[in-house]
Amino acid sequence: ALGAGGARVLALTNVTGSPLEAAASVRIDTCAGPERAVAATKSVTNSVLAGLWLAAHWREDAGLIVALADAAETLANTVSFPGLDAFLAEEGPVIVLARGPGPGVAQEIALKLQETCGQFAQAYSAAEFLHGPSAAVRPGQRVLMLDTSPGLDQARDRLRNLDARVFDIAVPGATVHPLIDPLLLLPPLYHSVEAAARARGLSPDHPFHLTKETITR
Repeated sequence: ALGAGGARVLALTNVTGSPLEAAASVRIDTCAGPERAVAATKSVTNSVLAGLWLAAHWREDAGLIVALADAAETLANTVSFPGLDAFLAEEGPVIVLARGPGPGVAQEIALKLQETCGQFAQAYSAAEFLHGPSAAVRPGQRVLMLDTSPGLDQARDRLRNLDARVFDIAVPGATVHPLIDPLLLLPPLYHSVEAAARARGLSPDHPFHLTKETITR
Protein backbone atom coordinates (compact mmCIF):
# COMPACT_ATOMS: atom_id res chain seq x y z
CA ALA A 1 0.00 0.00 0.00
CA LEU A 2 2.84 2.40 0.83
CA GLY A 3 4.59 1.64 -2.43
CA ALA A 4 1.38 2.04 -4.39
CA GLY A 5 0.94 5.45 -2.81
CA GLY A 6 4.31 6.59 -4.07
CA ALA A 7 6.35 6.08 -0.90
CA ARG A 8 9.83 4.60 -1.09
CA VAL A 9 9.97 1.51 1.12
CA LEU A 10 13.14 0.20 2.76
CA ALA A 11 13.07 -3.46 3.81
CA LEU A 12 15.39 -5.26 6.21
CA THR A 13 15.35 -8.94 5.27
CA ASN A 14 17.43 -12.00 5.97
CA VAL A 15 16.23 -14.02 2.96
CA THR A 16 16.48 -13.04 -0.69
CA GLY A 17 13.38 -13.24 -2.85
CA SER A 18 10.87 -12.67 -0.05
CA PRO A 19 7.50 -10.94 -0.63
CA LEU A 20 8.71 -8.10 1.59
CA GLU A 21 11.74 -7.56 -0.63
CA ALA A 22 9.53 -7.57 -3.72
CA ALA A 23 7.32 -4.86 -2.20
CA ALA A 24 10.25 -2.63 -1.23
CA SER A 25 12.13 0.00 -3.17
CA VAL A 26 15.42 -0.73 -1.39
CA ARG A 27 16.55 -3.80 0.53
CA ILE A 28 19.19 -4.20 3.22
CA ASP A 29 20.38 -7.77 3.75
CA THR A 30 20.96 -8.44 7.44
CA CYS A 31 23.43 -11.24 6.54
CA ALA A 32 22.49 -13.23 9.65
CA GLY A 33 22.50 -16.60 7.93
CA PRO A 34 19.90 -19.34 8.40
CA GLU A 35 17.71 -19.08 11.51
CA ARG A 36 16.87 -22.71 12.29
CA ALA A 37 15.17 -22.19 15.64
CA VAL A 38 11.66 -20.79 15.83
CA ALA A 39 12.82 -17.95 18.09
CA ALA A 40 15.08 -15.73 15.98
CA THR A 41 18.23 -14.33 17.57
CA LYS A 42 20.91 -13.62 14.95
CA SER A 43 18.56 -11.76 12.64
CA VAL A 44 17.31 -9.63 15.53
CA THR A 45 20.82 -8.52 16.47
CA ASN A 46 21.84 -7.92 12.87
CA SER A 47 18.65 -6.01 12.07
CA VAL A 48 19.34 -3.57 14.88
CA LEU A 49 22.96 -3.21 13.78
CA ALA A 50 21.87 -2.60 10.18
CA GLY A 51 19.45 0.07 11.34
CA LEU A 52 22.19 1.72 13.38
CA TRP A 53 24.54 1.67 10.38
CA LEU A 54 21.89 3.39 8.29
CA ALA A 55 21.21 6.01 10.96
CA ALA A 56 24.92 6.61 11.58
CA HIS A 57 25.67 7.31 7.93
CA TRP A 58 22.50 9.32 7.48
CA ARG A 59 23.46 11.57 10.38
CA GLU A 60 27.18 11.44 9.56
CA ASP A 61 27.79 10.38 13.16
CA ALA A 62 31.51 9.59 13.18
CA GLY A 63 31.50 8.27 16.74
CA LEU A 64 28.74 5.77 16.04
CA ILE A 65 30.35 4.69 12.76
CA VAL A 66 33.63 3.92 14.55
CA ALA A 67 31.80 2.03 17.31
CA LEU A 68 29.83 -0.01 14.77
CA ALA A 69 33.02 -0.93 12.91
CA ASP A 70 34.17 -2.74 16.06
CA ALA A 71 30.74 -4.09 16.99
CA ALA A 72 31.25 -7.62 15.66
CA GLU A 73 34.40 -8.14 17.72
CA THR A 74 32.82 -6.51 20.75
CA LEU A 75 29.71 -8.70 20.54
CA ALA A 76 31.90 -11.80 20.19
CA ASN A 77 33.59 -11.06 23.52
CA THR A 78 30.54 -12.03 25.51
CA VAL A 79 30.43 -12.53 29.24
CA SER A 80 28.20 -14.54 31.52
CA PHE A 81 26.27 -13.42 34.56
CA PRO A 82 26.54 -16.02 37.36
CA GLY A 83 23.17 -16.98 38.75
CA LEU A 84 21.15 -15.54 35.88
CA ASP A 85 20.31 -18.92 34.31
CA ALA A 86 18.78 -20.18 37.56
CA PHE A 87 17.00 -16.85 38.19
CA LEU A 88 15.28 -17.01 34.80
CA ALA A 89 14.42 -20.70 35.15
CA GLU A 90 12.24 -20.16 38.23
CA GLU A 91 8.46 -20.16 38.09
CA GLY A 92 6.44 -16.99 37.95
CA PRO A 93 6.29 -13.83 35.86
CA VAL A 94 9.33 -11.72 35.05
CA ILE A 95 9.55 -7.96 34.62
CA VAL A 96 12.37 -6.62 32.44
CA LEU A 97 13.37 -2.98 32.88
CA ALA A 98 15.71 -0.63 31.03
CA ARG A 99 16.11 3.04 30.18
CA GLY A 100 17.34 5.18 27.31
CA PRO A 101 17.84 3.00 24.21
CA GLY A 102 17.61 -0.17 26.32
CA PRO A 103 13.84 -0.91 26.34
CA GLY A 104 14.02 -2.45 22.86
CA VAL A 105 16.44 -5.08 24.16
CA ALA A 106 14.26 -5.51 27.25
CA GLN A 107 11.24 -6.20 25.02
CA GLU A 108 13.24 -8.70 23.00
CA ILE A 109 14.30 -10.65 26.10
CA ALA A 110 10.76 -10.58 27.51
CA LEU A 111 9.54 -12.04 24.22
CA LYS A 112 12.20 -14.76 24.28
CA LEU A 113 11.23 -15.71 27.84
CA GLN A 114 7.62 -16.08 26.71
CA GLU A 115 8.53 -18.05 23.59
CA THR A 116 11.15 -20.43 24.93
CA CYS A 117 10.48 -20.67 28.67
CA GLY A 118 6.69 -20.48 28.62
CA GLN A 119 6.73 -17.72 31.21
CA PHE A 120 4.81 -14.49 31.26
CA ALA A 121 7.31 -11.65 30.90
CA GLN A 122 6.73 -7.95 30.41
CA ALA A 123 9.22 -5.21 29.51
CA TYR A 124 8.98 -1.56 30.46
CA SER A 125 10.96 1.62 30.40
CA ALA A 126 11.95 2.11 34.03
CA ALA A 127 10.39 5.59 33.95
CA GLU A 128 7.09 4.23 32.61
CA PHE A 129 7.18 1.43 35.19
CA LEU A 130 7.07 3.94 38.06
CA HIS A 131 3.87 5.52 36.72
CA GLY A 132 1.59 2.54 37.12
CA PRO A 133 2.92 -1.01 36.63
CA SER A 134 4.92 -0.89 39.87
CA ALA A 135 1.58 -0.99 41.74
CA ALA A 136 1.24 -4.63 40.67
CA VAL A 137 4.55 -5.70 42.23
CA ARG A 138 4.34 -8.04 45.20
CA PRO A 139 7.12 -9.39 47.45
CA GLY A 140 9.29 -11.89 45.61
CA GLN A 141 8.50 -10.55 42.14
CA ARG A 142 11.42 -11.23 39.80
CA VAL A 143 12.79 -8.20 37.98
CA LEU A 144 15.61 -8.27 35.45
CA MET A 145 17.19 -4.83 35.20
CA LEU A 146 19.35 -3.96 32.18
CA ASP A 147 21.69 -1.34 33.56
CA THR A 148 22.94 0.31 30.35
CA SER A 149 21.76 3.89 30.89
CA PRO A 150 21.59 6.27 33.85
CA GLY A 151 18.32 6.91 35.63
CA LEU A 152 17.54 3.46 37.04
CA ASP A 153 18.15 4.25 40.70
CA GLN A 154 14.60 5.42 41.44
CA ALA A 155 13.05 2.26 40.00
CA ARG A 156 15.63 0.09 41.77
CA ASP A 157 14.90 1.74 45.13
CA ARG A 158 11.14 1.38 44.60
CA LEU A 159 11.49 -2.31 43.82
CA ARG A 160 13.65 -3.00 46.84
CA ASN A 161 11.15 -1.21 49.06
CA LEU A 162 8.51 -3.54 47.60
CA ASP A 163 10.69 -6.59 48.42
CA ALA A 164 11.05 -7.51 44.76
CA ARG A 165 13.98 -9.69 43.70
CA VAL A 166 16.10 -7.57 41.38
CA PHE A 167 18.80 -9.07 39.16
CA ASP A 168 21.01 -6.29 37.80
CA ILE A 169 23.15 -6.82 34.73
CA ALA A 170 25.41 -4.25 33.11
CA VAL A 171 27.95 -4.05 30.31
CA PRO A 172 31.29 -5.00 31.90
CA GLY A 173 34.18 -2.58 31.55
CA ALA A 174 34.10 0.62 29.57
CA THR A 175 30.99 1.42 27.58
CA VAL A 176 31.22 1.39 23.77
CA HIS A 177 28.46 3.79 22.66
CA PRO A 178 25.08 4.59 24.27
CA LEU A 179 23.21 3.09 21.29
CA ILE A 180 25.33 -0.07 21.15
CA ASP A 181 25.76 -0.82 24.86
CA PRO A 182 22.30 -2.45 25.24
CA LEU A 183 23.07 -4.78 22.31
CA LEU A 184 26.15 -6.08 24.13
CA LEU A 185 23.81 -7.72 26.63
CA LEU A 186 21.93 -9.70 23.98
CA PRO A 187 24.40 -12.61 23.46
CA PRO A 188 24.76 -13.45 27.19
CA LEU A 189 21.03 -12.96 27.73
CA TYR A 190 20.22 -15.28 24.83
CA HIS A 191 22.51 -17.92 26.35
CA SER A 192 20.83 -17.58 29.75
CA VAL A 193 17.33 -17.78 28.28
CA GLU A 194 18.32 -20.94 26.39
CA ALA A 195 19.78 -22.47 29.57
CA ALA A 196 16.65 -21.51 31.52
CA ALA A 197 14.40 -23.18 28.95
CA ARG A 198 16.40 -26.40 29.09
CA ALA A 199 16.38 -26.31 32.90
CA ARG A 200 12.59 -26.15 32.70
CA GLY A 201 12.56 -29.24 30.47
CA LEU A 202 11.68 -27.29 27.32
CA SER A 203 13.24 -27.14 23.88
CA PRO A 204 14.29 -23.54 23.15
CA ASP A 205 14.37 -24.36 19.43
CA HIS A 206 10.82 -25.74 19.26
CA PRO A 207 8.49 -23.76 21.56
CA PHE A 208 4.94 -24.91 22.20
CA HIS A 209 2.24 -23.69 19.79
CA LEU A 210 4.67 -21.72 17.60
CA THR A 211 5.83 -22.14 14.02
CA LYS A 212 8.77 -20.57 12.24
CA GLU A 213 6.59 -18.59 9.87
CA THR A 214 3.15 -17.09 10.34
CA ILE A 215 0.72 -15.85 7.71
CA THR A 216 -0.97 -12.56 8.58
CA ARG A 217 -4.00 -11.43 6.63
